[in-house]
Amino acid sequence: MIRAAANYAFEQGAPAVEAYPMIPKKENVPEVFAFIGFAKSFEKAGFEVLSRPSDTRLIIRMNKMVR
Repeated sequence: MIRAAANYAFEQGAPAVEAYPMIPKKENVPEVFAFIGFAKSFEKAGFEVLSRPSDTRLIIRMNKMVR
């Protein structure tokens, strides 16, 4: 689903897609905090880490691949 959303953004002309997912510190995360997504899901979809501003947050990006 993450990859499909990124592909849609690229089809619409976006040069890149950024996200700011969380890194959970506990196994169970309340839904109210999970809506932004989990870092591992974005990494599996092909996003690259740009920076880690805190222990629980990443800034990640996927650039459009030129073919």
